[in-house]
Amino acid sequence: VVSSEVVPMGDGSRLRMYYECCPGPQTVTNSICSAVSSDSGLDWIPEPGTRLREEGRNYMAPRIVFLNDGRCRLYCCERGRGIISAVSEDGGLAFHLEPGVRIAPDGVFDANVAFAPEIVVVAGAGYVMYYAGYNQSNRAYILRAVSKDGLKWQKDSQPVIAPGPGGWDAAKCSEMCLIRLPSGATTAPRYRLLYEACDGRAMNERGVWRIASATSSD
Repeated sequence: VVSSEVVPMGDGSRLRMYYECCPGPQTVTNSICSAVSSDSGLDWIPEPGTRLREEGRNYMAPRIVFLNDGRCRLYCCERGRGIISAVSEDGGLAFHLEPGVRIAPDGVFDANVAFAPEIVVVAGAGYVMYYAGYNQSNRAYILRAVSKDGLKWQKDSQPVIAPGPGGWDAAKCSEMCLIRLPSGATTAPRYRLLYEACDGRAMNERGVWRIASATSSD
């Protein structure tokens, strides 16, 4: 049970956690499940059934975006395809896959894997996605893409954060979350990115994983 995403429920008093549920190795068929908390996130009760599951497919790292029309969209990675999306019209219980792929693993920095999206909606500017990209098994980057509608995405040409040289993230910069920092009424908002960092000091450039951070300057 990994990769949690916690969002408020429509009743205003409970939280729902979406998570990846694996019955065995992460390469076999798995699903996105959910649980509900009524005490601000300490105790969780799993909900019956699955939120997203298809036989023979493997979904990872769910993220939720609430849409202006009352629906919600789930972004996740499908192993072998990239970042995909599904939409719910019942408050986040049943999701239906949307056609196509949002982010395909076909770029210079994500040729191997594109996964673990983090999406924010910027007023007047559309959607911004940060995601982890592997161009080889021992090198991971944090990448960025933008979209006007949340479906068609344009990748930035360069990574937001690249590994090395040296330091805690010498080999890999991977799964992340984004938080908005407090700002004044007349100052532009700033953001902090917290991400997985691997120092690559072990055999095959594996090593110690830590949580690192970076703060936006613009």
